[in-house]
Amino acid sequence: MILVLAWVYSSAVAQQVRIRYRPLTPQEIKNAGLTNTTQRSTGAPNAGIGQPVYFEALVQTGTVVNTVNWSVISAPAGSVAVVEPGPLSNSIPTYDGGDRVGFFVAGRGMFKPDIVSSYNFDTSQIIDYKIKTDIVLTNKTLSFTNSVYGAKYLGQNHYLCVICHAGKINDFNQTAHASAFTEQITGEGSDHFSSRCISCHTLGYDDTPGAVNDGFDDIAAQVGWTFPTNLAPENWTLMNTNLQNKANVQCENCHGPASAHMVSLGNTNAIDVTLSSGTCGTCHDSLPQHVKTFEWFSSRHSTGFVFRFSGSCVPCHSSAGFIETWDPYYAPTGRTPRATAQEGISCAACHDPHTIGMGDHQLRNIPQATLSNGFVVTESMAGTGVLCMNCHHSRQNANLSVGGTGSISPHYGTQGDMLLGENGFEYGMPIPSSKHLAAVTNSCVGCHMQLIAQTTFSNANTRVGGHTFKIAWNADTPSDPSDDVHVTEVCKTCHVGVYNTFDFGGEDYDRDGSIEGVQTEIQGLLEQIALLLPPVGSSTVTFTNTYTAAQRKAYWNYLFVKYDGSYGVHNPKYASTLLQLSLDDLKGGIDIDNDGLLDSWEMAEFGNLTSQSGSGDADNDGLSNKLEMQSGTDPNDADSDDDSFSDLAEIQAGSDPNDDQSFPDANVVTYLPAIELVYLPDAMGVTQRFEVIDVIDGDGWTNVGPSFISSNAYQYQLITLRGSTQQYYRVVKP
Repeated sequence: MILVLAWVYSSAVAQQVRIRYRPLTPQEIKNAGLTNTTQRSTGAPNAGIGQPVYFEALVQTGTVVNTVNWSVISAPAGSVAVVEPGPLSNSIPTYDGGDRVGFFVAGRGMFKPDIVSSYNFDTSQIIDYKIKTDIVLTNKTLSFTNSVYGAKYLGQNHYLCVICHAGKINDFNQTAHASAFTEQITGEGSDHFSSRCISCHTLGYDDTPGAVNDGFDDIAAQVGWTFPTNLAPENWTLMNTNLQNKANVQCENCHGPASAHMVSLGNTNAIDVTLSSGTCGTCHDSLPQHVKTFEWFSSRHSTGFVFRFSGSCVPCHSSAGFIETWDPYYAPTGRTPRATAQEGISCAACHDPHTIGMGDHQLRNIPQATLSNGFVVTESMAGTGVLCMNCHHSRQNANLSVGGTGSISPHYGTQGDMLLGENGFEYGMPIPSSKHLAAVTNSCVGCHMQLIAQTTFSNANTRVGGHTFKIAWNADTPSDPSDDVHVTEVCKTCHVGVYNTFDFGGEDYDRDGSIEGVQTEIQGLLEQIALLLPPVGSSTVTFTNTYTAAQRKAYWNYLFVKYDGSYGVHNPKYASTLLQLSLDDLKGGIDIDNDGLLDSWEMAEFGNLTSQSGSGDADNDGLSNKLEMQSGTDPNDADSDDDSFSDLAEIQAGSDPNDDQSFPDANVVTYLPAIELVYLPDAMGVTQRFEVIDVIDGDGWTNVGPSFISSNAYQYQLITLRGSTQQYYRVVKP
């Protein structure tokens, strides 16, 4: 499927026009209203005799095209084949999603080879078909030449195939494809296998007149085989050996007929290697039974290789990049799979066509993923969802990004980190994590690829679940949430009473006094943080290099949770705790459990957040833990400075409980020389501070402690009265 340019005026021309060999699947034939005799195609340039190669000329949007002309400029001797109009109209878009970005279909053609390509040993060249495309613009004509190879099907048991590809054939023979016909015809598979199923369970089946290329139907006609009345073991054992050699799904089903490849001594141009889902779609795209390709087209994976020339994007935005980066078979050896230019994340990215791979469904053997903070997640932890996590993570290390000086942002798609409870900015705290990773079999796959019964709602299996990877649908009415569909079947296995929404359960995470659904609670926390991040008071967050350390940390967690997209569903405990910590840190101190003690002080003094509270008295000296924190005394030692006077006695007497040379005056009876200012702000997100003055009508108000950002929580400030007479206090907004 590589574009061949015959006459190229400049590199700009190659970017302006693309000539593609186009797949055509059964569902596309139905959608276009074509007859059921329209032939399918994998999009391979090597085609069986009498089978079509569909061409299309793609031109950059905005280019004025007068005509597109197709012609055969060379062919094997005796050929009378010509380029005919393609069956699809130009209004139907091209196949691969990436090609749809910035390009339109200017013209289509169809070519069926009628003579088998041979090989000239004197010139070391294949005698193929050269198809010329002339694209007539207003001021010039652009011309391109592509090759087509006419071929016949050999069958993988052909001795030359075995000589070169024995390893691949042995691996492939372990897959379900390799027995797709045998199991069905003997009755070991389904009970509804019929003659109309043969075309996808055998090699080269095409009963179109003129399509005589040694496919299964041709050999069946030669040996007089007809479809059996009953499905039984003898149907296979009594089958002609030559016909058995063309049964089941084989190499040439995907790579195209191989005779031209063989006679040319293995010339790779004469055999197709593609990662386009169109190859799979010739069998896996026919509603209502065969839905996988249709579902995939509904996913964002199908949008195409739009980041082809951006190195950091390639591993997760193209099938070739994904395979080359993550599949151990390719990455360590430098092997490079050939691919189309715009295939996106197609079937072959996750599924290895040649081996049984990892677990069921021929998934690629990629048993682990490494997050950007260095955490390694394995198949034993995440099941087959580990494949997803190779791409669905932050792409940045939270601690390094937050601690730097430039812009900070996790990459879109932080789902892997969130599900694992990793790589948020954790403020040095132990962050709780929910149990979804362990509770859901195969993690990501267990929820996002649920098999949806057709009766659930109209066209359910094409809207959500399966290879759509979608877990919710807005019923095509985005402004009306009342008819939204949330696939909560997996949730119901643990959460009793769940019906049709993910916005359930949870706690009062946003601390507004009411318990709402987890998504509403997380949204509430995100909104509170947005108001405290610059521009303060706005729900729109705009990052600048003037962000303070606290703002950088909160900004990372804000985006980390937002880019996850589940609004807490993936890991409500981790998401809510990160946001609560960020919110408290922006307000001047983290008190995640709202017990009156800063968490950093509580962890330093007690080693946990649960054994003590602000009202407790760990050392039983008469001072609450909160007063110990504010006084700077040791909450685990009744006499912090070891001067034989308890902390309470020194505070009451006016001496310093942290100075072993400061003692109480035994002849002085005194009262507690301190007060605690308590203030409940009446506005959100406003910078305020306490001030003090001795004479109410005088000048010289002075600051008491640091400024703070107001919130819906009480603000506390402990004031010493040592050496003071009467004083007056106020709160101001600078």
